[in-house]
Amino acid sequence: MLDFARRTSNFARIALVILYFKSLWSNDSLVGNLNDHFIDTVPTIVSLNNATIVDDVHPTITKCDEATKNPQGDMEQFGSHETPTQTSPAPSPTRTCMALGRNGTTWNVAAFPHLIIVGAAKAGTTALGRFLGLVPNFQRTIQEEPHFWDGFVHGKAPRQWSSHVQRCQLLQQYHSYWPSNQIGPESITFEKTPSLLAISSKPGMIRALLDPHLPKILIVLRNPVDRFYSNYKMNLQRNRGMVSKSIAVNVKWEVAKLQNLSIIDVPVLSNRTQSWNPCDFVTQPSTHRDFDWRWSMVARGFYAPQIERYMQYFPLGTSLKVIQYENFTRNKVETLNEILEWMGVPPHFNWTEQELQQHYGPAQKATSKDHPMPTKIKKYLEHLYQPFNERLAALLGEQWRGVWDSDHP
Repeated sequence: MLDFARRTSNFARIALVILYFKSLWSNDSLVGNLNDHFIDTVPTIVSLNNATIVDDVHPTITKCDEATKNPQGDMEQFGSHETPTQTSPAPSPTRTCMALGRNGTTWNVAAFPHLIIVGAAKAGTTALGRFLGLVPNFQRTIQEEPHFWDGFVHGKAPRQWSSHVQRCQLLQQYHSYWPSNQIGPESITFEKTPSLLAISSKPGMIRALLDPHLPKILIVLRNPVDRFYSNYKMNLQRNRGMVSKSIAVNVKWEVAKLQNLSIIDVPVLSNRTQSWNPCDFVTQPSTHRDFDWRWSMVARGFYAPQIERYMQYFPLGTSLKVIQYENFTRNKVETLNEILEWMGVPPHFNWTEQELQQHYGPAQKATSKDHPMPTKIKKYLEHLYQPFNERLAALLGEQWRGVWDSDHP
């Protein structure tokens, strides 16, 4: 019995040691960024199919800096009215990850893409991507929406690409979404996946995997009521993502779920009244620090918390630009040239608005003879979105205040 007790005690000690080290490995403060816990003593070159990883770093031990680590889930809850501070990964050693490009040339996939259009869905990102594809040297992905970040690497954590080889494998996979035979040193690569705006983990993931490269992030925002209605019509046509064909039923169901998540505190949409007090529509600090609102047509129009998360990783103005959909549809040429100037590219758009509309058609209007939006629901949604719109103006500037009000010019 004594021997058995001793063996049991030893097994318990071993189990505790294993659990201790396992907890250390899973701890974000130890995992941190891509380069944490690596001791680089000599430059290394690793071949991987068509990719070559070149690591040119000085001998050093990279430690996690608590002040600069990615705060996955540690942002201020979006009920707060303080502008979030920008958080950047710790500086990475200079690395390259080479892949084949046009005419057998090599392309450093660790330094691309130059631009990612992350949303919003149903806010003109398709037309915007096609227009930019007309600019000389601008190279789009093969698929219009590659869904690399919310598909291929969705759910992965930085520790899953913590080695140079693993990181380069992912970068090479990302590079494969572009036509490699058309990529050259002069290429300006970009992609658009509008669902990325609605997932709180994506800006941190993009920054972590591409670090130290800092791509530009472009966001298009549309009147959230019109955006919701356009999303509803698309889902209705595709017969997906809705609990009913009724607009009212979908709004009630989604609002109830968002209330249960403590994201909003609003009156119930009811047939008993068509008049609400705007002060009864408020946002709440969410008990869920992270969010994935792809499921919700309503929540995708809560722009402020989505913009806040991107502002934590990409400086507004230099690396992050937000444009208004309505202004884009009215002034396509001016808006496109403004984007090119922001990217450091000389203006290329000499077409007229009429020529662009002839090629791609007029903007979709938020009206429908088959499933019109009742005035009552439109008014309800306007009240619902108002606190978020006010918060958006506090983030982006006074030029955004009231832009979607019914009396706005």
